[in-house]
Amino acid sequence: CTCETSGSNSLTNKFLLCKVCRVSCCRKCCCSHAGYQLKSHDTEDIEISLEEHSLGNFLAKLRNIVPPSLIFSKDGIDEIANVDGDLHRASILSNYEFCLYRIKRERKKWLICYMARDNNNVGEGV
Repeated sequence: CTCETSGSNSLTNKFLLCKVCRVSCCRKCCCSHAGYQLKSHDTEDIEISLEEHSLGNFLAKLRNIVPPSLIFSKDGIDEIANVDGDLHRASILSNYEFCLYRIKRERKKWLICYMARDNNNVGEGV
């Protein structure tokens, strides 16, 4: 629904969930002018606990799942570098370790950003 995909959480813990396609919409958006057409879906009422609906708990779980650092193989970097004649200078990246920099929530997605730095991860970002 609009509130759950706009970078915020719904103010309610009551949702309609389609039993077939699993699309869901909070009760607040169903009653708004957003125009969600759920009449053609086979829906059921579900209630999500505050713990399940906690943005902080989800972020903590996500941080535990994503790797803290990434190292790309020379072969993998070479394959990327072959695209458009290494237009983005990917070939130099095989010498770097990429560390988790930020996890950010945006509209309809989460961004997981990694950054590599010069001088053994203490220098300027590359």
